[in-house]
Amino acid sequence: MKRDVNEYDCVACNVHRRKGDIDDARGTMNWVTVMGFVAGTCTTISFLPQVIKIVKTRRTEDISLGMYVVFCTGVFLWGLYGVIHGDLPIIVANVITFLLAVTILALKVKHG
Repeated sequence: MKRDVNEYDCVACNVHRRKGDIDDARGTMNWVTVMGFVAGTCTTISFLPQVIKIVKTRRTEDISLGMYVVFCTGVFLWGLYGVIHGDLPIIVANVITFLLAVTILALKVKHG
């Protein structure tokens, strides 16, 4: 008899646990969610130096317009994926990254 995998079958790491990724017994985030937030924070803040530099110098000639168009599209789709799956680390990281990347893209279009 084949049984369905439920959301708590992955006992070792709780990767499949949903319900807001909160450990109901203690009201804390599980380690996978925390890892997701740390990873998202690292990749998101990596855009800050570029945004700051472009805002200060108004120089964008060395930035590829095509790359940022494709990148912004991909980040937007990752954010949408996070919304569909209810995955808060993916949502937060990609919304912030999208805003930073769109800022760079807009400045690239404005300043050439």
